[in-house]
Amino acid sequence: MLTLRRLHPLAARNVVPPKICFSIPRPRRIPELRPLTTKPGKNTLSSQPPFPIRAVLVGTTVGLGTPIFATAGVVAAWFRFFRFSNPTVRVISTVVFGGGVGNIIYGWVGPFLYNHAEIVLPFAVGNAISATFWYSVLETR
Repeated sequence: MLTLRRLHPLAARNVVPPKICFSIPRPRRIPELRPLTTKPGKNTLSSQPPFPIRAVLVGTTVGLGTPIFATAGVVAAWFRFFRFSNPTVRVISTVVFGGGVGNIIYGWVGPFLYNHAEIVLPFAVGNAISATFWYSVLETR
């Protein structure tokens, strides 16, 4: 004859299995948001880099982004050419001609920018210098 101790492993140790109970979570009280106050004289950590570093970061970002600007210009010109007033025709033309702009970007603009980087480099350097200059002028005002 089989006993309960042989059928259930917890019964062999005389341990009662835990009860499963579900409780409805109560809404938590959200603490009020207060503005951070800094007292003068205390040493506070700042996450803002110094001004020369910020200016160099702006110039570097604009300089490295110049080929992306050229690509975005081709996309903008492509979709400006296919402008329609009817929203349905606009959606259909975007789907149909969107593959065309992808083909132009990946087949022509990308390889041109890669193979003729010496043409794009002066524009990238000029954009970086002008962005750094104007950031410096407008930030110090």
